[in-house]
Amino acid sequence: MDSTDAHDQLFHPALSDKALEEVVVLSSIYSPDNFSRLQNSHSTPAAADYKLILPVDDLPDHLHPHLRLTFTPSYPDACPPAVAFAHTPLWSDDMKRTAEARLREVWVDVGRDVACWEWAEWLREYVLEMIGPIAEAMSAAAASAASNHGHGGSSSNGGLADDSIGSGDGQDVNSMPDLALAPTRHIDQLYSHSEPIIDRKSTFIAHAAFISDANRDPKELWDYMLSHRRIARATHNITAYRLVLPHPSGGEVVAQDCDDDGEDAAGKRLLHLLQLVDARNVWVCVSRWYGGIQLGPDRFAHINNAARQVLVNMGVAGDGESSGSTGGKGKKGGKR
Repeated sequence: MDSTDAHDQLFHPALSDKALEEVVVLSSIYSPDNFSRLQNSHSTPAAADYKLILPVDDLPDHLHPHLRLTFTPSYPDACPPAVAFAHTPLWSDDMKRTAEARLREVWVDVGRDVACWEWAEWLREYVLEMIGPIAEAMSAAAASAASNHGHGGSSSNGGLADDSIGSGDGQDVNSMPDLALAPTRHIDQLYSHSEPIIDRKSTFIAHAAFISDANRDPKELWDYMLSHRRIARATHNITAYRLVLPHPSGGEVVAQDCDDDGEDAAGKRLLHLLQLVDARNVWVCVSRWYGGIQLGPDRFAHINNAARQVLVNMGVAGDGESSGSTGGKGKKGGKR
């Protein structure tokens, strides 16, 4: 494609001369896959929309923010461009508000002139600062899961015999859903499974995920997990999620729910753990395979400890944070 064709594809009559110059500069900095004009956007003819996929070093491609920049004839003399966050995995609403406010600040700082490139450079560093630790935890968790699987499912518990699962299907305990895959576009990455906790032939394993779009129903993640026979055949799959949603009048509202799956009060305890660590846009499931011996209140401690392990791995909870109440509440009960 020659320069004339490229100019024609970028041009829009709504662009001021300064804005057009900036668009051409941006197209020279970013590849056509990362920056281009949206030909069939919802904007009016008086505005031009451009896609910007901002490459961020040290982050995997699926965590690079997808933005839509909208230019009107008033830009840059009278107003900054508008920005929409088309796909920003793991971003909180505070991050979006900060990024939007910073765009206006940069525009003012440069004397109400073209501001997109300077803002994009700031945004690159900001995203890495905010999302980088999460991405590192995700990578470490995936590597840990791969390492455990590569060693034949061995763990600090010394490995598992088939009969310790209690399900009788003859599969290794680490035959779990592939946590390196994103089952839907709204689930950025599943997390590594926790190490198995084994007590009197019962086994407890936790699974967790970040959910990028807090407005989506976590059921699609649950459906993905249940599509795997090992999870579906667990005696109990206790689940809880906690999503932080923007409130129409400002601030935030929390959407949360839990499911005992037949293990009385276990879902509420799991949700309480998410509340204690202020988990945001996180889904957790603890699978229990019953081994034929009743555990009494100890089972609640195992459920919480397994869940806490994946929350620590994904950076949601600290190593020293309390996992909250366990089933015994300080009182030893008899085995049931």
